Amino acid sequence: MDAPAVAVGDAEIAVAWMDERGGSRDVWLAVGAKARFAPEALLHGAAPGAQGHPALVAVPGGFVAAWGDEGTVRVRFADGTEVPVTASDEKGGNFPRLAAAGDQVWVAYQQGDGARARVLVRRLG
Repeated sequence: MDAPAVAVGDAEIAVAWMDERGGSRDVWLAVGAKARFAPEALLHGAAPGAQGHPALVAVPGGFVAAWGDEGTVRVRFADGTEVPVTASDEKGGNFPRLAAAGDQVWVAYQQGDGARARVLVRRLG
């Protein structure tokens, strides 16, 4: 296990982490209340390839999660909607971080590596 992320809401806590128990890197999520968690589950379903570096933020009604998916940053909203954040014309993205104020969510992520890396920020809603 590696790269844990945690977010605390009004009544629940969410924890996400990277794990290679299935032979490839995946992102797992567990949500609970009062120190009792529901069974952990893959955050991204059965998506192929390496998934990693999760981020979580509490929002009204639940949590928003983000993670890296083979160079694409993906975000899953509290209602289960999942969207890629990085545009097709971008050079990929990784290492997302989330922030929220009310129902507004922002994601920051790294694009590129080394001396050419930059940080981008997008407002998601």
